[in-house]
Amino acid sequence: MRTNAESRAFGVDPYAVSSPSKSGVMWRGPSSKFISIAVSLSLLHRFTLPFAVAAVVLANVAGAELPARIVSLNPSLTAILLALGEGERLVGVDDYSARQIGEVAALPRVGGLFNPSLEAVVALEPDLVVLVPSAEQRAFRERVEALGVGVEAFDNHAFDEVLENIERLGALTGARDAAAVRVAAIKHARGRVERAVAKLQSDGEAGGAANPREGHAAKPPTIAMVLQRDPLFVVGGGNFIDTMLTIVGVRNVAAEYSESYPRVSLEWLVARSPALLVDLSPEANDPRDTLAFWKQWPHIAAVENDRLIALDAALISMPGPALDASLLLLARTLWGEAIEGHLAVDAGRTAKSNAPGRLH
Repeated sequence: MRTNAESRAFGVDPYAVSSPSKSGVMWRGPSSKFISIAVSLSLLHRFTLPFAVAAVVLANVAGAELPARIVSLNPSLTAILLALGEGERLVGVDDYSARQIGEVAALPRVGGLFNPSLEAVVALEPDLVVLVPSAEQRAFRERVEALGVGVEAFDNHAFDEVLENIERLGALTGARDAAAVRVAAIKHARGRVERAVAKLQSDGEAGGAANPREGHAAKPPTIAMVLQRDPLFVVGGGNFIDTMLTIVGVRNVAAEYSESYPRVSLEWLVARSPALLVDLSPEANDPRDTLAFWKQWPHIAAVENDRLIALDAALISMPGPALDASLLLLARTLWGEAIEGHLAVDAGRTAKSNAPGRLH
């Protein structure tokens, strides 16, 4: 039986960014209107299905025309294709995409991430299939290859790899310009956040600026990002979320784990005692429940100093086309009003440079 984390859907509204509350330590972004795009990141890697690994299966025809009929078996790839304006090429999608992404809800479903139907895929006569290779799909992939279809695999585990995949899908569909705009927007947002954080940390060394949530910014505060409470899974090291945490000026205490989304003990979390704790678990839908739950461990610094944050996992947990929105959301959530002025100044400075993409 799969755990709640395995069956839980994550997602993101490509351009939605919310500001943190001015009055309290608990902040919550809207959840009901956000597109759930990917199954839970917390256990996919652990069960040999890295959400961060994707593959593009191409027709084995040299010089083939751009694919007119695409089947997507991966919600993140579905999201990228839609963001690039190539949704009309989609003729079938996986169950998660169909249930969670409104734009493709009416398309034929060809099975789930763990049990795609070869017959359903073939019946749609696709020119291109995008899928997530896994131990459970190994036989499926071999059967596809047996039909004479080549397989091209690529990884979107790391932040930069996600950008590369946007570019590659753009090239595969003739949407290079749209892909370039989207990638440039993400890079631009990254630069804005890095410059704003650097300024805040510089101010903190002089004793002037607020650290995320409180304090001085001379040293990056530690943070733990919880994906699931029981059993306890957190964001580990080396993945795109870990990179985003570094970009926004905090230090992930679970970066010591090479596993992207490791299971840890509460004793480990208490011992690490992060200065900030972001709860992305399903239970975090209720801020009061979040406070009550973590108050059971008052010796965690984040609990002791009221630096608990409940955040909609859908907003940051998908390695897809909206990493710019995710970065800005994280920066604003952790730094609050302190960062707004620096982001605004930077936006004004770069506006004359015609920064591409839709930015905040």
